[in-house]
Amino acid sequence: ALDVVDNRASGYLAEFRQSHSSNSAQIIIDSPTDNNTRPVSIDLANAGTVKWSVGQAYNSTSSGAFHIATSALQTNENGSKVTLTTAGKLGIGVKNPACALHVNAGSADDAIKIESSDNAVNFILADAAGSSSIQQNNDTLNINCDPASTVSASTMMFNIDNVEVGRFLNNQFRLGANSAGIQFHGDTAAAN
Repeated sequence: ALDVVDNRASGYLAEFRQSHSSNSAQIIIDSPTDNNTRPVSIDLANAGTVKWSVGQAYNSTSSGAFHIATSALQTNENGSKVTLTTAGKLGIGVKNPACALHVNAGSADDAIKIESSDNAVNFILADAAGSSSIQQNNDTLNINCDPASTVSASTMMFNIDNVEVGRFLNNQFRLGANSAGIQFHGDTAAAN
């Protein structure tokens, strides 16, 4: 084990410098086995108490994941606040994220806040065919389906329990499954 004690004014306990101008600089911490019970991590402590731990967690729910935790990761992942899996899934408040970004705010009602320093902020949803956006602009909430008009006759659907109850299509709002039922257009309504 290496134990370094120093009181230099810079506050650095150790400095590593690559002197060859053609090479990059890396530090490696290598565990003797490649499994979930021999993790690699670094603890950040104040007065002997671990405040943050970064790296892999002992017996992690997501094998090999990178964690940022408020307790030592050598014993478990219980203090993990952020998890990045080897599949590239990011969990905030989640130890084994199920999708690209998985947030669990616990008992807090506000899980995600997206803000901008000017008068508008956009949340953009995109796939291979097009995109839609939700925008807050001053006092107006704007939901925009296919703002670039990449798909003709775009549809905005509303579902309850995975059953369609209404949709906007061709400048009309239609109530009922599969566009059946009552259609609203301008000042008129007609039954289908």
